[in-house]
Amino acid sequence: MPVVIGDGPGMLIPLVLQSAGLDEEQSSDAAALIEAEGSAIRERLKQIARLDVELTRRIFAGGRPPTQADLTPILKRMAALCQEIADRGLAVDVRL
Repeated sequence: MPVVIGDGPGMLIPLVLQSAGLDEEQSSDAAALIEAEGSAIRERLKQIARLDVELTRRIFAGGRPPTQADLTPILKRMAALCQEIADRGLAVDVRL
C-alpha cells in the first residue's frame, strides 16, 4: 500500500486502511482507488507548481510592479486547486 504524505485528508488514508481489516480483494480495490485519485491529485499539484512559477515571475519581473488585480486570478486558481485536492482526499477517506 502506498504511503501518503501531506497535510490534508490524505494523511488519514494509511490509518483508515490499517484499522479497516480489509481482505485481499478489498485491499486491492482500495489501492486502485488511491492510485486513481492520487494521479488526479498529483496533476493538480503540478498545476499549482506552474502557477507558483507564474506568480513568482510576475512579482519579480522588471518594470511595473503587479497590482493585486493582476495577481488575484492566479491566487484564486491556486486556492481552487488546493480545495479540489482536499476534497478528493476526503472523498477517498469516505469511500474507504
